[in-house]
Amino acid sequence: MFCFNDDHLVTLPLATNNECSPLERLIINHHCSLNGLESLISYTPELHQLTIHQTDSNITTLQSIALINLVFIYLHMCKTSFYELKTFLFNISSTLKILSINCSEKIIFLDAHRWKQFISYYYPQLEKCYFTYYDRMNNDNQYEIYPGQINQFSSTFWIERKWIFHVKIDDTDIKYMIYPYKKTWYDYIDDKNIEYSTSTSLMLAIDLNPFYLEMLFERIKRVLTITQMHHLEIIEEHLVPAYIEELDDEYFHTSSITRIHINKVYLQVFSSMEDFNFIMALFPVTIYLQVGYLNNMNIELFVRNILKKINNECNDHLRLLCCHVPALDD
Repeated sequence: MFCFNDDHLVTLPLATNNECSPLERLIINHHCSLNGLESLISYTPELHQLTIHQTDSNITTLQSIALINLVFIYLHMCKTSFYELKTFLFNISSTLKILSINCSEKIIFLDAHRWKQFISYYYPQLEKCYFTYYDRMNNDNQYEIYPGQINQFSSTFWIERKWIFHVKIDDTDIKYMIYPYKKTWYDYIDDKNIEYSTSTSLMLAIDLNPFYLEMLFERIKRVLTITQMHHLEIIEEHLVPAYIEELDDEYFHTSSITRIHINKVYLQVFSSMEDFNFIMALFPVTIYLQVGYLNNMNIELFVRNILKKINNECNDHLRLLCCHVPALDD
């Protein structure tokens, strides 16, 4: 069964030798079952790239279809098990070089050991791996229990291939991501001694109002059961919640966020000294602080105030402060 849109369903039998298409790239932007997809690609033996944005399970039996030219596949999985995914991939190609998977709902997809076994056995030639898992609460406002050990995606298998694990928290999800290493802001500190095993970063894209701040701490508590983080990137223009002055030191020191021990922090926008106070309260061992943009702030006054605060509080951790100062023609 293959769906062209919400109103038209077309049943396709498996192709015969006389029914082949020379198509090399195929993109499907609607729901399609794995069985329907199998029937469709039986007509495209020359396929090089396959992209499916909404893949349903609905799997019965899959037959082996050799797509010997298929080197790239992107699948956005909906209600598909790891076994079904593994069976489908194994049946259609053994020549993949780039694999990209988006999935959610089944925490087993975050089992790095299963991925290691699968890739090592079926796709040892794989050059690039892109993986995103959307971690969401169930109807009882609980996360599915993570069965694995912490830092599974920082093992030798992943580091040797330079496939780096990252976490992003936004207003709706926790996103766990694997993608090939690319040089980022914290690598310029010491670019001759890059430690891929400690490249895991936490990206925050969440509005830090009183409601979301509590939610943020709960999500970080969840993340800490899966991985340690070594770098923080805040991509939020309004960093400091209005009620931040009401939070005492005990609140920060007992919060789960302080257990991350992050010492490299990047702020996309810096609006006031309150932003600096907030970061230092949450991450008191920050060694490196980089600011992408100073919002209506004088750079000299900004640096003077930070140095004064460091001196007054005897902060001996912060060693490097980097900020972008645009030129007149920027």
